[in-house]
Amino acid sequence: MLPQGPSEGPEQGPPSGSPPGSLPDVATAGNSAVLPPSLQRALRSMSTLLTVLLALSAAGGLAWLVRQFEVGRTIRPTACSRAVDAVFANGTNDTADSVLLKELMVHRDRCQSDAVFVDQARRLMTNMQHIGDARALLEVAELQHAMTPDEFKAQHAWIDAAESHKFWGDGDEGRADELRQRAISAANGLREKWPEWRLPYLILDETRRSGPSSQVEGDTEYSRLEQEARSRKLNGAWFRSLSDWEPIAFTFVVAAIAFLMLAAGLNGYFGAREMSGLATSHIETAKPGYVELKGTLHLLPGTQPVIGPLTKEPVLWYESFYNSGMKNATTRHEQSAQAFVLRDATGEVVVNPTSISVRTHHKSSQLGSGAGLQNNSRLSERRLREGDAAFALGELSVTTDANGASIKHLTIAKDGRQLMVSNYTEGQLISMEKLWFGAGCSVFGAAVLLLAWSFYQRYYPVTAPGIL
Repeated sequence: MLPQGPSEGPEQGPPSGSPPGSLPDVATAGNSAVLPPSLQRALRSMSTLLTVLLALSAAGGLAWLVRQFEVGRTIRPTACSRAVDAVFANGTNDTADSVLLKELMVHRDRCQSDAVFVDQARRLMTNMQHIGDARALLEVAELQHAMTPDEFKAQHAWIDAAESHKFWGDGDEGRADELRQRAISAANGLREKWPEWRLPYLILDETRRSGPSSQVEGDTEYSRLEQEARSRKLNGAWFRSLSDWEPIAFTFVVAAIAFLMLAAGLNGYFGAREMSGLATSHIETAKPGYVELKGTLHLLPGTQPVIGPLTKEPVLWYESFYNSGMKNATTRHEQSAQAFVLRDATGEVVVNPTSISVRTHHKSSQLGSGAGLQNNSRLSERRLREGDAAFALGELSVTTDANGASIKHLTIAKDGRQLMVSNYTEGQLISMEKLWFGAGCSVFGAAVLLLAWSFYQRYYPVTAPGIL
């Protein structure tokens, strides 16, 4: 090797980003004194863990926000709802509706603005065929906005169905059919708007009793239609029908995936920017520091190839993973430690593979019990071969041997920036990083849209029925 000479040809520019597989630089050329290299290296070594923790923390924050929305949606007992509970506390099987209605009407003046009271009073009135009283109750309740508009539509449909049954019993089939069709139309409209709301299906079932079988809409099983509606995704019904911790868990899982993919995408962006921002240096004239090099890979003089554990192929470097057990409970990792040489037309550099990151298209894997493997096991191997055209990033340093000759070394940087060797071209590596960036941003965007749409479907419609 020739002694380190003056710089000739293309030289590295200042780093414009972070190397692939790490967090963005925390100290650039302009502020390299902000953090010592040892701390920078420690931060980069923890980058994956920190990224995961940050993503899970952000997802947990969104889940907590959803929990607050859920608590706010909980219907809290009121004085009127407690009064209704007291009336029905002893059961209704042995108590006439007239008695229950009389006890309930004691609270009429102060409770006509309460949805629970209005619903129960209307039910008792229609059971007793007090249709006029039921309509008068709803008229006052509407003035006091006791329910949402759609809930009032359902209440009027109940009354129409009950009055239709009364006219049918009196022999007025025309009036009965008119009221029945009005109830069916209202219920179907509500079912279309709120497919998971149970009340419209109950109203449709009730209309079966208020007309001849020839007028009933076939043998439709409304309970089955309700179940199918609740299982749909694209109409928002599934999200609105989630209960307890389900919406919180859904938010956490989707948000965690979103933030992790965003991190992967940003990592790809910084990786592509790092490779694009560094100019390729000639090995002979490259200055010590973080550099980008290109050349071919060779054995270090006086060394023998290492043998890949799966392929038994003589190679410069290998890494193997052995996984066994039903859930890969046993994992064994092995990586060769023998140094090798990167050579270009101007010189060569010794690559120390300690903490190396390798991206290679020489890969093999085997499942099952072949080659000494046990059942439910997998052996994977990655390799670098003699003569591979290579792209490398790392910290270049120069030492002097006993004869006074300069020896160049490529290692992981003191500040933690990676030592990366790949037999992919620089263009291919940049394309891979950009693909990760696009995929990460796409998944993140899709997840954000999914969460926004889900929140809209569950929380925004202010006219949603109170009981879904």
